[in-house]
Amino acid sequence: MPEIFKTNGYATGHFGKWHLGDNYPFRPIDRGFDESIKFGGASVAQTPDYWANDNVDDWYEHNGVMKQYKGYCTDVWFEEAKKFMAKSNRKGKPFFVYLPLNAPHEPLIVPAQYSAPYLAKLDKGYTPEPEFLNSMDNNKHISEFYGMIASIDENVAKLDSFLKENGLFENTIVIYMTDNGGTGGVRVFNSGMRGKKGSLYDGGHRVPYFIRWPKENFTPRDVGALAHAQDIFPTLIDFCKLTAKKEGFDGVSLAEIIRGKVDTIPDRILVMQNSKDPTATKYNATVMFNKWRLVGNAELYNIEKDPGQKDNVARQHPEIFEKLKQHYEEWWKQIQDPLNKIPYFPVGDKNCSSITLTCFDWYGFEGAGNLTIQNTVREGKSLNGFWNIEIVEDGEYEILCSRWPKEAQTPLVSDVPEHKTLTVTYPRGIALPIAYCEVQIDNQKQLIDIKKSDLFSATSQQLKRGKYKLRATFLDLDKKPICGSYYVYINRIK
Repeated sequence: MPEIFKTNGYATGHFGKWHLGDNYPFRPIDRGFDESIKFGGASVAQTPDYWANDNVDDWYEHNGVMKQYKGYCTDVWFEEAKKFMAKSNRKGKPFFVYLPLNAPHEPLIVPAQYSAPYLAKLDKGYTPEPEFLNSMDNNKHISEFYGMIASIDENVAKLDSFLKENGLFENTIVIYMTDNGGTGGVRVFNSGMRGKKGSLYDGGHRVPYFIRWPKENFTPRDVGALAHAQDIFPTLIDFCKLTAKKEGFDGVSLAEIIRGKVDTIPDRILVMQNSKDPTATKYNATVMFNKWRLVGNAELYNIEKDPGQKDNVARQHPEIFEKLKQHYEEWWKQIQDPLNKIPYFPVGDKNCSSITLTCFDWYGFEGAGNLTIQNTVREGKSLNGFWNIEIVEDGEYEILCSRWPKEAQTPLVSDVPEHKTLTVTYPRGIALPIAYCEVQIDNQKQLIDIKKSDLFSATSQQLKRGKYKLRATFLDLDKKPICGSYYVYINRIK
């Protein structure tokens, strides 16, 4: 999307979440954005993120360079986006801004002024959603979730004022949506849906989608047609009259139905495939066709009559059940080629002479712990895995392996103190009895001694062009595995 907007003369800006890769060529600045300010991974305090970021005065990556930004995260994203829009407007350039927030994703860290009103209301009592009656979410947790949303609401109002004050309100298309089903607030309200984030039921993947364009004077209304995120791009191509090829899109333009020129769009069957792993699991999906939902290849629901998806009607409607199952089988065959293309991190040319690898991007991971969060690093969990790397030029490469990220400036064997935030405390990082690091590139292994003062284990290797599996394992004095090297830095020396 940003590439097409850019070739059509738009300034392109990204502020906030990315979650599509933190190394070349997967970063926003490699994918068409003129300006990008982002945190690493999928949320603040995940393993690719700057160490001990906590939503306040955090360090973010600005066009590939780390920089500290003062203030609360949501305020920073909106303020930086507005600066970009103002700059583009001064230059007389139209702009495309992608503003995906980390709020209200965990960690639920928010100033008390936003969460306190909700805590007071929750403490007076409420009737929980029956499905989540036994949820572990307490009032404090829920109030912080809603508090983060209140901060978003405040910033949306400020954004509206900014657009009006700068003469941009009438001709700016604003789209407001979320990227998954409910999380921290489902015990209080789930709009009658079944499931939450990660679920195959509608509560896991049905999201709000608001679009406003004052100049076009859209009639305020709900549009009931089945739509998905892949429809956004072809819709914007039509609205903005972009020069672009429309062949090969998985979505369709919703421009005519949004404008009220048609009442519906042609029938189609859509697939929502769930996966947290590098490869998808067959049938971990929902197939959608108008009012029908095929869940997990085993259950069928009519959400017009049964929005809470309580009554499996597969036996009553065998023809629909089989039709949707067959569609999924055909769809699954079509995605096997892209699904089996394993991404490799290139290293060695001018765009990637130095790269940072984190456990977030491990394949074949094993052991205990959640590789996505920094608390796993603090707790010294036994996780390990390997990275897929591609050496793009023959040369000598330095490989630095560490338990802690560079910015922590902490020896491999040492602990780190706990870190208190506005609402949660990151635990003390325990010391580990690391004595050796075993670096394995394909089948070649090298054992490196570790001194107590070492920030990294260091080695240099002559590597030929090609694709490799890289694994780095910390061992104790008996050469027994402790954990993987959560962070690896590769630099081309010559």
